[in-house]
Amino acid sequence: MRKFATKTQPSIPEGYGGRKARGFLGYLFGSSSNDNDVSLLPYKQLMKIIVKDKGSKNEGFQIEESDILVESVLGQSGDSMAKARKAIAAFVHVLSVWCHASQRIEGKEGLTVELVTHVIDSATALVAHGCLDHVDLVILEQRNKAIHIMAESVIVADLSLEKTELATLKFLLTTGCRSTTVGDALLRGTHLLQSIRVLYHVYLTTDSEANKTTARASLQQLVTSVFKRMLLTSINAERCEGFPSANHRDAFLVLRAMCKLSMRGLPERKVHSGLSSSGSSVAWDGGTQEISPPTRQNDLTEVQTQVQVVTVHFRHPALESKVLALDLLLYVLQ
Repeated sequence: MRKFATKTQPSIPEGYGGRKARGFLGYLFGSSSNDNDVSLLPYKQLMKIIVKDKGSKNEGFQIEESDILVESVLGQSGDSMAKARKAIAAFVHVLSVWCHASQRIEGKEGLTVELVTHVIDSATALVAHGCLDHVDLVILEQRNKAIHIMAESVIVADLSLEKTELATLKFLLTTGCRSTTVGDALLRGTHLLQSIRVLYHVYLTTDSEANKTTARASLQQLVTSVFKRMLLTSINAERCEGFPSANHRDAFLVLRAMCKLSMRGLPERKVHSGLSSSGSSVAWDGGTQEISPPTRQNDLTEVQTQVQVVTVHFRHPALESKVLALDLLLYVLQ
């Protein structure tokens, strides 16, 4: 989390625990538009917990990369389990607020897409290192798993930009495939299905070919990990809602979801064309499209080329979803 602080403090105003100096007008009039940004308040609380007081605002939290690596293993003087628990709770609060606020970032000066990407990437690192295994938070006198709060937050984050898309893909893949030291999956049931749904959404709607490929690979790994956990389940595992184990229940839910997606009907159409996953097609939307018959050999060649381009690059989202579901089922069965 101190590495997260190092990356984000230059973009956060000083009044909220960062190192971004106030502008000239802010010094002149004593306030700025960032002074009322409630989305940065949780960050200020987190910085109070994990950042040492350097004695000077302008000096800030600046340490070498090598020092960051050492402190990530050995910690700093004064670190304790109580402090770590407070830091985890504060970080989860930051992630939750920033992901929900990302839907309203446009026009804001404080919270940015880069900050949201940094907090999701840091959450991924915490999950990968096992820092959230068996971690519960008490909110309004109710005990909640920290990883569930984080997953629910990341799922609702704004995915309109490639950076946030990629960070979300990494988080959901890491979290969905993660198991604790005792073999218990971090995400189960509804949270697992929601993660798969978001990966599906990115695959079908992203404008980035790299993210589309990553989403497909993430789906394959996540779905495969679910069935691998089922196969490795002990015969003495505790039953769960009529299933031999919770792993069997997860495998059933994922398989049922894949089967439903593979059986989705396609919209009726009059012309054999397609639809880009990020665009629209007149034919698929109920309109008609007339193609004049070719009169010369050159015209025939041109029409054939156009048809090939349409076939390769355009496909209706429903068809893409259906094909992807069938591919995932085949991938698991093999």
